Amino acid sequence: MAKRGSAILVLAGLMLAVFAFGLAWAEKYETKSGEAQDSMELKFPDVFKKPKRGPVVFSHKSHHEDYGVKCASCHHTYEDGKNVWKEGDEVNRCADCHTEPYKTVGKMPSLHQAFHRNCLNCHKATDSAPKACDECHS
Repeated sequence: MAKRGSAILVLAGLMLAVFAFGLAWAEKYETKSGEAQDSMELKFPDVFKKPKRGPVVFSHKSHHEDYGVKCASCHHTYEDGKNVWKEGDEVNRCADCHTEPYKTVGKMPSLHQAFHRNCLNCHKATDSAPKACDECHS
């Protein structure tokens, strides 16, 4: 009987942890143009069929508020070689345009290249930002 009680307590604890994580995960914060998810998991199973590394948990809030990264540093819509995206415009999934996992198509970088060019180049320019693969990838 004691084993069953312990199992129920463990199960209840796990359920509470999952619920609390879900609440934290769904937290949103206010931007000039509306709400954005505080944190999101960057994974694209429709593009990366067999990912080489785990997904990255990305925090909009810390990048924008703590590090001053402008929204248009990541979000973009190009016309005549210029990024014309501005706050309040529709935000597409990265994989809507960057459809190939590892291969550049014309001038469109692969999804892997797009993330690494943007994220890693910025991280390399910042002393305190993570640079090793496992510091961002789970």
